[in-house]
Formats: sequence, C-alpha cells, structure tokens
Amino acid sequence: MRVSQAGGEAVSLTALDRTRQELGHAFPQFLPDGRHFLYFVSSTIAENTGVYIATLDRSERRMLVHTMAQAVMNNG
Repeated sequence: MRVSQAGGEAVSLTALDRTRQELGHAFPQFLPDGRHFLYFVSSTIAENTGVYIATLDRSERRMLVHTMAQAVMNNG
C-alpha cells in the first residue's frame, strides 16, 4: 500500500493475479532509489513463487528469483 506523506487514502501497489494462482504478496523492501521495491509472491504454482521487483511508477513487475523465502536487505 502507498499513502501520501500528507495523508489520504491508501492505494494498493500490487494486486493478486488469480490466473497465476497467487495467494499473497508480502515483505516489501524498498531499494535505495526509493522508487523500486522487492516483494515476495506466494502461489499454489511453485514456479510463480518468488521475489519480484516493481516500481511506484508503473504496475509492471518481474520475477527476480524463484524462492520460497522473502528478500531481506541489510542496511548495515
């Protein structure tokens, strides 16, 4: 979800794709540019489960890695 810094209505940044049998999107992590983010997609189809990248500017996304674990960024 995205909410303006000034407040207002929350807007979804991702949507489940039922044709890919997605069950959930979770664990978002923003990249240093502040526009792109990683998130975990779970699906009943194993090939669709993994870490995806998306941007605040478009609804497009792509899978980065097929995995059963979320992405974790180390800011240290």
